[in-house]
Amino acid sequence: MKDIIDDILEDIMNEISQEVYENTISERNKYLDKILNNSLEIIKEKYILNDTQKKYLKVVIDYDLVQTKKFIDECISNKNISEKDSKFILEIKEALYFMKNIMPTAHNHICPELECINLKISEEKPNIFNSKLGGMPYLPLTMEYPKSEYDNLPLRFLSQINFEEMPYLFNFPEKGILQFFIKNNHTYGDNSHEYGYKKDDIKVIYHKDIIKDENLLYKDLSSFEIDKIYEEDENFFVFDLNYEKKLIGNLEISHINETCENELEIIDDLVEDFINKNNITIYTDDCEELIDNIKHLYSNYDDNISIQIDGKPLFPQGEDYRTIGMTLLFQVKFSQIFPCDISSYGLFIEEDDLKNLDFSNVICNIDCC
Repeated sequence: MKDIIDDILEDIMNEISQEVYENTISERNKYLDKILNNSLEIIKEKYILNDTQKKYLKVVIDYDLVQTKKFIDECISNKNISEKDSKFILEIKEALYFMKNIMPTAHNHICPELECINLKISEEKPNIFNSKLGGMPYLPLTMEYPKSEYDNLPLRFLSQINFEEMPYLFNFPEKGILQFFIKNNHTYGDNSHEYGYKKDDIKVIYHKDIIKDENLLYKDLSSFEIDKIYEEDENFFVFDLNYEKKLIGNLEISHINETCENELEIIDDLVEDFINKNNITIYTDDCEELIDNIKHLYSNYDDNISIQIDGKPLFPQGEDYRTIGMTLLFQVKFSQIFPCDISSYGLFIEEDDLKNLDFSNVICNIDCC
């Protein structure tokens, strides 16, 4: 009997997994409801049911578990149904009730609908003011080039965002240029795992008011010896000093690229809590396979966002506890753009600091493939 139930659940999950990620969270839940409401038809199409099973499944399909159990008990008492058929119907109902209730809960938790700015690389040549990845930053002549106070070496320019070019995003600036300078060695400024490096191995600089006169700006970086780096790390940075790409920002819904292990573990708790509260019997002792199937459904979704502001961050190696509750300021998934082993590079900021335009306490996280 359990093999049949497992097969039914697997068939329903296959139906769900085909289209469930294509739309917004409300549309996805409507699709989930549609599949689960049609689950009886899926069962009828693929499995041979006797007339009694068909009849009583149709009756209880819209019942909750309490109503179903009460109805089945009455049928058994009146000898309208055999114990074998009643057990089959109850197990099917429990399985479908489980799917209809736990799937949206797990889905909404793992795939929340969060706005982000998706930064796409353009082939158009950027100017000094444009949002960009690499290249020549906006740099007033009155400004000293950012260096690490740890060893006084110049930091590498990673990216800049001109918010006048960006769509509105809650809590983020509506004007000005935000720049990211990072350590020019294997740490990339990663201070989130307590490697012993100082927090100034990265610098985030915000220019609230933009100088439009280019005569008052640096035109190149030759005077700053940017190529002066640690000898053992001379080829480590993912792009060279000549790499410069314009970034175009679009407001989109951020999903996930890979689900964190700790998020998947929450599904275990959701499943077990639901089973206990609803006194579901068939999976009380052995629900590992079902949990694994649900995890698989959420573990390999690709959102095709390589560079983003805000939204759901990527943590291939597990969420960094120091970034919990923080806002994703900027993330670039290097391995989606360059042949390298750096899966994601993320910068995080406290919400209050972001509101106050205080970028002095940004946390950096780097994860490898």
